[in-house]
Amino acid sequence: MFLDPLLKLMAEKNASDLFISAGAPISIKILDNVMPVNQTVIDGDLTSKIAYELMNEKQITTFEKDWEMNFSHVLRDVGRFR
Repeated sequence: MFLDPLLKLMAEKNASDLFISAGAPISIKILDNVMPVNQTVIDGDLTSKIAYELMNEKQITTFEKDWEMNFSHVLRDVGRFR
């Protein structure tokens, strides 16, 4: 899964948030400081791919209707992310 290495990085750095937005690098928030994990600017297609990779069919349907989705993802031996 695309996000697994980023989630591991978050756990190692005690990051509180992960930001994935088209037109910007993927960033994490550590102690109120937002910093990019690299300089690669991601596009809308990759942003969508990441989001859809995490959701099941019911969540995708709800997301496409409401343009909002809250869910969690468990990464074994690392933690639960929301």
